[in-house]
Amino acid sequence: MHSQKNGYDSYIFFSPCKIWFALALFLLLIPISCLDYKEVRISDFENVNMPPFIDKTHVRPAPAELLRPVKLGLNCKKEFTIPPIKDPNRKDSLYYLWFFKKIGDLHGKLLQPRTGIIHAENRDNAVISLTLDRQAIENTAGEILDEDFFKHSYLIEFYIADRPYLIPDNRYTETNTLEDYMHWSITFTNENC
Repeated sequence: MHSQKNGYDSYIFFSPCKIWFALALFLLLIPISCLDYKEVRISDFENVNMPPFIDKTHVRPAPAELLRPVKLGLNCKKEFTIPPIKDPNRKDSLYYLWFFKKIGDLHGKLLQPRTGIIHAENRDNAVISLTLDRQAIENTAGEILDEDFFKHSYLIEFYIADRPYLIPDNRYTETNTLEDYMHWSITFTNENC
């Protein structure tokens, strides 16, 4: 039984649901009231190994094209461009890998992987690009291509890491390697550009 004082029902003001709600709200607000702003500087990360990262707003073909295949027609060239890579660890040299594989084939590859190094002193200006065209693929692959080769979809992957790729064919690196990644799917058409 609950009591009435001054014409108000005390049960309405102090119901268990309202008490739990008020307690939950109070507990949620405690951390917010105790936060203190501290400016984060790149130099704070010099002794911590941080991953390199790709600024995807400047990647070409544009990131919107990640959702649909890039088409390579007859006599067409397509350039894939990666802007300068960011890395809080200023002294790191970075290692990149272009990897090409058939979609749905875990082990098969389209072309040999291409690797490279970006030395720390060149990192702010290093734009990495790869130009692909059907003729170059045919010339590089040679007699390996079967007659259905250009009917399949392929994946072009770009990896950037702070350690070298010891076995590029498997994208194998040392343990504790930090990396970032981009990819595009490509299809071939028999149309001219």
